[in-house]
Amino acid sequence: MRKSCKNLIFAKKSVIVFFATYYERRSIDQLLTLLISSDVKTLVDTRENPFSKKAEFEMHNLFLKLKESGISYICAKDLGCPRPLRIAAVKSGCYKELWAWYDRFVLPRLCTLLSVLKSYKPNYAFLCLEKDRNRCHRSRIVYALMVKGYEITEL
Repeated sequence: MRKSCKNLIFAKKSVIVFFATYYERRSIDQLLTLLISSDVKTLVDTRENPFSKKAEFEMHNLFLKLKESGISYICAKDLGCPRPLRIAAVKSGCYKELWAWYDRFVLPRLCTLLSVLKSYKPNYAFLCLEKDRNRCHRSRIVYALMVKGYEITEL
């Protein structure tokens, strides 16, 4: 990661809680119940294209449902994983090259997001579609946060 990112640490790191979650095979109500029970105040949508075959998870609809529940929404599509690269990894069954590319070209953007998060209420949850975190870029986000000294819980 970039040098400047090393100094972007929240003032009271011990009270900052990060979660990582997905919505595959979940309804919006199931996701909301999970977020509310975990006291999530800000959801960070890390999908490159915040659209879904499930209308309830399209960006605008998700934003409205979260707002009704008192949860802020941040669209962080710049942390998403490009579809052609995802498809190639799925077809080959090998994610090593994808994660190397993601770590090099996308993860440096996490620094900007961390500075933006300071203006939102904690606790924070990173959202993507994929249930299996080993096949999802949120695993890379989780790893980067852990390297910075944060604890992340998978929901």
